[in-house]
Order: sequence, then structure tokens, then C-alpha cells
Amino acid sequence: MLVAGPRRHSSALGKAAGAAGLLYYQQQQQQASSTSGSAGSAGSGSGSPPLAKHPSTRDLACSLLLALARSSAMTWATLLQLCGTLHQVGEMGADVGAPGQFHLKPGDEEVKSATGYGGIKNLGCICYMNSTLQQLYNIVPFRNAVLALRADDVSDSQGIVQQLQRMYGFLQESDARYYDPTPFCNVAENGRPVDVRQQRDASEFLTMLFTNIERATEGTKSGGLLAKLFGGRTLQSLTAPGGHRRDSPGTFFNILVPVKGMGDLATALGATVEAEQVDFSWDITNAADGSTVRKQLPTAKRMTYSHLPQHLVIGLKRFDIDMQTFQPIKVNERFTFPAWLDMYPYTTEAVNARLEREAVEEGEAAGSGSGSGSGSGSGSGSGSEPAGSTPSGAGAAATPQSTHSQSGAPVEDTIDFKPPGDMKNKDLRFMYRLSGVVIHVGTAKSGHYYSLIRDRQGGGHGGGRWLEFNDKNVQPFPMSDIASTSFGGTEVIGGTQQASGKVVGGHKVPKERNAFLLLYDRVEGEDLTMALGRRPVKVPQRIEAEVNEQVRAACGVQRAACSVQRAACGGRV
Repeated sequence: MLVAGPRRHSSALGKAAGAAGLLYYQQQQQQASSTSGSAGSAGSGSGSPPLAKHPSTRDLACSLLLALARSSAMTWATLLQLCGTLHQVGEMGADVGAPGQFHLKPGDEEVKSATGYGGIKNLGCICYMNSTLQQLYNIVPFRNAVLALRADDVSDSQGIVQQLQRMYGFLQESDARYYDPTPFCNVAENGRPVDVRQQRDASEFLTMLFTNIERATEGTKSGGLLAKLFGGRTLQSLTAPGGHRRDSPGTFFNILVPVKGMGDLATALGATVEAEQVDFSWDITNAADGSTVRKQLPTAKRMTYSHLPQHLVIGLKRFDIDMQTFQPIKVNERFTFPAWLDMYPYTTEAVNARLEREAVEEGEAAGSGSGSGSGSGSGSGSGSEPAGSTPSGAGAAATPQSTHSQSGAPVEDTIDFKPPGDMKNKDLRFMYRLSGVVIHVGTAKSGHYYSLIRDRQGGGHGGGRWLEFNDKNVQPFPMSDIASTSFGGTEVIGGTQQASGKVVGGHKVPKERNAFLLLYDRVEGEDLTMALGRRPVKVPQRIEAEVNEQVRAACGVQRAACSVQRAACGGRV
């Protein structure tokens, strides 16, 4: 007999119940140790399974607990109390014996937060990766496209797409608090392991990831996956006096805009479509004899956006080089951006229309009235635009901005999330809504990335909660704090703020917490994106099997405890 008396019974029960109650945690610790590549635990050979991983082991533990607890009500109560720490009852007042009322809750630190989203474990210095992958995961059409890929849809010799699919499958289907990205990191560097101890640029990682996805899907059924969601087109124009013009199309997946001296996103975008003067050799045809000669002419070079994507990724050039020390520095200047972005002023159509209008106005001012003055080329965009100008509606001239006014009162950091009053008059093809911000905290040499993301399933134009994705942790984030967290600038340390808002004393220091990447969704098609989110794509069978195995392993203690509860309740559970 295992139980010879009440005292020995209670002692054995305590030890057995305590051991069973820790099975889940011991298993998780050993799995983490195995995943990280460390040597096996003492007394176990290489490749030995974690404690109580197999159903037979858990069944024996359950039988032991039941055998020890059947002789007295006191021991039953003790066991039920221990089981209760691993369970939560459903609604208050519900029948305790109703099926499904008990669910595994192995500590709040092990399950998804109330937001319903899972985090990604930081294996060292991969916050740049985690924050970017979470942004992409929350773009529902991209997540669905990745999960819908099949083996014959890709040429994934490096395994990157497969591991991305596995990660997104677990984040969608698993109830675990976070995903361990070790398998992804083992192939993330173009098929080779990435150094998880090295901090990297989030923009560079995004470019590398997109390049690998394009390479894996090129020439397959899934070719063009990225172009459909993130792909835009540019038109680079060279124009010179005499009507000379040469256009070259290009493509992009993200736009990189300057921060230094800009002040806001509108001005920075305007700077990307400004003309710069270059020397270029043109083929000049002699009208008399038809001969051609090469001649260098002053030429205006300009890039505009001829096609905009459904999801617009904008990188902010926060990192720069100090030309005196040649050391990397971070630009912490105040840089504002809107919740609703009109991209029309930066399109090829809008810029060409503006240049034609300006050429006509210049011609009229000169007394010609025709707008065909020699040198600029009528409507050719040949550089007649004054240096430093920006497209109509693109914002004020670029000037550095401070977070504090001259009086010392703080400049209010706000973003108006309400739709523009004239939205119904806008062309929705060019209207974008802010949906994600990657934040960088620190310097050019060290720091931390995390993401703020709008929950795209949270309602229409006026709704949508914001969440903070910070490695393992996912929690709600106040919309009212997005501006102060993202804009950068300066802040006063050690000062006293008076009732008038003026800050007395203290000293200004740069705000090292600011936006690094911005993600905007085109308003046209937003309803379709929300509808897709309500119908999640079924994950591949192999990933579903892995998730189910994870659930079975995590629920080993639950089955044992439910057996105890079933016996205690007379078989009603």
C-alpha cells in the first residue's frame, strides 16, 4: 500500500500534488533549455524528453493523486485547492459541473494577454526583428497570404518563408503568451543564422526580409505577393532646356524620408519630390543636316510617385553620420506626422500639374503669356521650380522644431485621429490612415525597438484601439500618448512646471524615444481588410499539428486536475 495512515497519506499527497502542479513549469523550463541549445539537464542524456511530456506519465501522476486522495475529505480539499491554482471558472454563478467551465490557466505569465495577441521572445538583441514582424503580422492581407502559401507555391531553399509561416501560424492559433523565434533566427540572415547579440536597423531588416520573400516566390504561383500589398512605382524624370526629357520607371516597397531640418512628414515627403540640378549629356540633333552630337546641358532630376501601394511603409532617417567625428549619431529632432495622410500632392500627376501651372504663371509674369519661354520647356518639369519649394499642400518650409516654445511652455503633442471633415471630397486612392509606428529608444549605437499598432479589427474610421507590442508583452496603449511617444524633440529635466504651463528651471535634453517607421493603410479597401480579419485563414496542417501538440503538452496538468475534479463532483465534469 502506498498509504499506510493519515499522516503519511497527507505528507505523500502534498509531495505528489506539489510535484504534479509543477509538471507544466518544469516542462517549459526544460523545453526552453533545449531550444536555446544548452546541454541537457543533470542526469538526463542528450535528447531526453522533458519531464511529464508523455500522456502515460501524466496519467500515472493523475492516478497517484487520486489514490492518495480517496481516503479523506481533508485530502480531497487540499488537492482541489492545488488544482484550483491551475484553473479558472467561467462566468460567476455558472454550474461548476457544466462542460468547458474549467480552462487551463498556468499563471498569467504563460498565456496570451487579454488583448488576444501573442508576443515574440527577444533572444538577445532582436527587438528590431520582433517589432517589424509584429507590424507585418497585423496587416491582415499579408498574414493571410503567408499562411495560405503551400510548398509548391514557393521556392524556399533558405527556409525563411516556411519559418515565417510557422511563426504567424503559432501567433494566430496558439494561446501561449509568446512565440520563441529561434527557428526563424536560424535562417533569417539569407538562409544563415542571424547573430542575436547584434543590434540592427529595423529598416534594413525589413528590406532584407522583403528581398528574401520576393526571391522565394519569384516565378511561382505566389509571385507578386509583396507587390500587391506594399509595391509602389516611381517615375524619375530628367528634363533640360529645349524640351529634352527622359523618364525612367522604378519600384519601391518603402519610402525613406529625411528627418533633419524637416519638422513634419508633409515637408519631408515634399523634399523627396523636389528637383535637383545635375549635369547630363543629351543627344542634340542638328536641324540643318540631321547629325547628332552629345552636349552637356543643365538638367533637372526629379522623382515622383506614379503608383501608390495599399499599405505604405515610411522610414524616418533618424540615423546619420557626424561629419566631424565620422561616428554614427541619432537625429532626435521633433518630427510630427498625421493620423490621416493625403499622398496626392507627391504623385506624378499632381507634380506635373503644378509645374505646368507654375510655368504658365511665370510666362504671364514675364509678359509672354504662353508659358513657353526658352530654357525651361513648357510643362517639362525642367527645374523652373524654386529651390526648397514643396508641393501644394505639402506643408510649410523645412525648419527645425523644438518641443518647447520660447516662453518655456511645452508644445502640445497631439494627433487628431478623427477623419478629416472633407473626407467625402477626397480621392480615397490617395488617402491613408496611420496604423503602425515602430518606436526606437536610445542612441545610434544601442537602443530598443517596439511597436505601436492599431487593431484593425476595432471598428471603422472612428474606432480601432491601439496596442503596444514589446517583445513578449502585448498590452493596450493610449491613443493620447502616441504623439508624445513618437514625435521626439526635447524635454526639460529637473524643471518645475507652473500653472500657466511655463517650465522654470531644469535643462533641455533630447527625447531619445521617437518614431522610426510609420505604417499607413489606404482608406480605399479598408473595409475589405477588416472583413478578411474576421475570417482567419486556416493554417497549414503541419503547423496546426505542432500547435495542437503544444496545447496537449500544456494541458497535461489540466487533464489530471480535471480527473480529480470529475471524481470530486461525482462525475459531473
